[in-house]
Amino acid sequence: MEQNFKTYLFDKMGVSTVAFKQLEPHIKTKKVLKGEQLLKAGDVCKHTFYVEKGVLRLYGLDENGKENILQFGTENWFVTDRDSVYFKEPSNYYIDALEHTTVILLDEDFVELVADLNPSFRKK
Repeated sequence: MEQNFKTYLFDKMGVSTVAFKQLEPHIKTKKVLKGEQLLKAGDVCKHTFYVEKGVLRLYGLDENGKENILQFGTENWFVTDRDSVYFKEPSNYYIDALEHTTVILLDEDFVELVADLNPSFRKK
């Protein structure tokens, strides 16, 4: 279990020790190599990525192929294409790692489980 995410759940989300024990088996970690893509334009984004360690970037390409960076995600930050995740639409963006990165994969089922165990989660 990655420590930054655990601390985030306790300190920022108010998750109790009992609730965390129920969440822990559902927490999925992924190691991403520098340059590896987590999302490509045209794909539906299925996760929000919590950056445990490393750096991600979210960017698009204009009609000339020039990169337009919308977000950098450093440690303890979230990166996703919200429209694609929430509305299940193809993304216009790319997400890749600028260095070797460890992310926590948060999918719809995990978010629902956290919200059921900790009702204040949705507000935050």
